[in-house]
Amino acid sequence: MTDTTRDADEVQRDPPLDTVKTVDDVNLSSSASGADAADGTDAVLEGADKMGAVTSSTTTVNSSGSSVMTISSCSQQQVQHADELNQSTVTELLQRANDIAERDSLDPDIKEIVHKLANALGKSRAESNQYKLHAQLLSLTSKDQDMRYEVEQELVKREVDRLKTQGDQVGYLMSKVTRQKQLIIKYKGKIVEKNKEIIRLRSILRDKSQLVNGSPDNSNMLDTLGLLASQVLTHEEASTQGKSSAHNGNARNR
Repeated sequence: MTDTTRDADEVQRDPPLDTVKTVDDVNLSSSASGADAADGTDAVLEGADKMGAVTSSTTTVNSSGSSVMTISSCSQQQVQHADELNQSTVTELLQRANDIAERDSLDPDIKEIVHKLANALGKSRAESNQYKLHAQLLSLTSKDQDMRYEVEQELVKREVDRLKTQGDQVGYLMSKVTRQKQLIIKYKGKIVEKNKEIIRLRSILRDKSQLVNGSPDNSNMLDTLGLLASQVLTHEEASTQGKSSAHNGNARNR
């Protein structure tokens, strides 16, 4: 028998005092492992709650749509800092969860719980990143829509101003056309009156020419034409003065 075999037999027969464990020691070790696992689980849960709070605050800022694009630089720095804190917290929690899960003294059920918590935390981080990207896309889309809305409003305003100007021009032209129509009607009436007067003078001239025996000389014809012209002018002045006085009377009454 060699020395190594002899030493092994001695160890089996008479184990050292520091390697002997009683039932109470085993129970105490199990309790300590359970306490460590519970502490580790509580740490994971506390970190998850902390990450959820950071994510909630970040989501509250990002869920405002177009207002994200109008926040101040200080708020943007706060959001960036919160995101960095979120990422670092998740990384730290995953590392701690892996360290706790690798302990041999840990209960299998607790290991399974820690693994599930770690997986849920990883999924939450991935979903948070997706939501953050979605919020950024929504903010960019909202900014583009706001700019498009402002441009459309400016175009509508210009179109309204142009239509208003055209309406004023159309109103002015319509009033001008109305005045021209009134002038045309007025002068048309005067022309009709003058034609009637000419017809009347021709009939008078024809009647007087028939009364004269023989052909009148040129002097008598000129005198007759002068007399007729004087009558026409006198009649026209009288009608003009009558219309002017009537117009002034109407103006005074108004």
